[in-house]
Amino acid sequence: MTAPNRPPLLLVGSGNRHYRAYLFAALRPHFRLWLIDSADSTWPHDYVEGVTVADTLDADALIAVARQVTASFPARGVLTFDESLVYPVARVAEELGLPGNPPETVQTCRDKARSRAVLDAAGVPQPISRTVASAEEAVAAAEQIGYPVVVKARGLAGSLGVLRVDDPTAVSDAYATASGAVRPGIPRYEEDVLVEEFLTGPEISIDAVISQGVCTPLVIARKRTGFAPFFEETGHTVDADDPLFDDAALLGQLDLVHKGIGLTEGATHTEFKLTSRGPRLVEINARIGGDFIPRLGMLSSDAPPPSDSSIRPPAARWSTPSYTTTGSAPRSAKPSAPSLRGRISGCPHTPTRRDPDTGTSSRSARMPVR
Repeated sequence: MTAPNRPPLLLVGSGNRHYRAYLFAALRPHFRLWLIDSADSTWPHDYVEGVTVADTLDADALIAVARQVTASFPARGVLTFDESLVYPVARVAEELGLPGNPPETVQTCRDKARSRAVLDAAGVPQPISRTVASAEEAVAAAEQIGYPVVVKARGLAGSLGVLRVDDPTAVSDAYATASGAVRPGIPRYEEDVLVEEFLTGPEISIDAVISQGVCTPLVIARKRTGFAPFFEETGHTVDADDPLFDDAALLGQLDLVHKGIGLTEGATHTEFKLTSRGPRLVEINARIGGDFIPRLGMLSSDAPPPSDSSIRPPAARWSTPSYTTTGSAPRSAKPSAPSLRGRISGCPHTPTRRDPDTGTSSRSARMPVR
């Protein structure tokens, strides 16, 4: 059912249809959509009122185009699903006076070293982390931290450029892999690689919305990883009644992370390791989760995907017949007995490396329900 008086929304970037079409379909009944994209792909036309082509990685160019579009399409919010576009979109929101997070806060989320430093100052428990600019520095950092360690690219996402290293002989190769991993729109730094303490325990992610500083977890995904020494995500299990929704230590850290980094509006994807010492932050992203994590959340609870609260003006709500809530609603607002409520797992059909920015993949994916 299409809601009356749907507010207009700017959507920046489309990506691969297989990873994005369900998100467009979830938004369309509740918003009038105008897409600004780097190319005029045909598949989004079924969901949007118009498409404008622009260099979406150039914040100044994107702002100029957004001003032109909103002259006749008075958007009340702006949204992107892509990691490489979160900073340009934050700039658009700021320049056009739309709800959102400060661009510098969003950029902090993209910079793993900066986010570690900011959250250390806020008292968030995290693994020991060192930034390095050479293989020699990486070896020294690993010796100081103690093996095994994790070597990762400073600005990438989607587990790209992340490796486990168990001894000194593998550090140089790991550094070369991490420093050589590049994607369009990804910032580079003089110290471009992190060497971190290896955390043991299950890994989870939390997709949440934050509105006026109140963080509400909506989807908790328990990860499966493989292809060692990499940490490729091979599957996720989502349970609408996961006991972690009531874990005070985890929820306390989730709140502390958002407050410490300065996020007040929007959708986030936060990853933790559940260690014997308690939850430890892996990273936080100023966007919804990748793969099909939001889709799994929808299947497990009959709820819409976590949606950027910056696109929802005060009167706007997103809903299904069994679920209506705002971004700051308590978990008790979740449906009590929807038709598909339960434990859902998703996994790649075949091993694949995907691009977290565009959603593109060389192979298809499926989501078995069990």
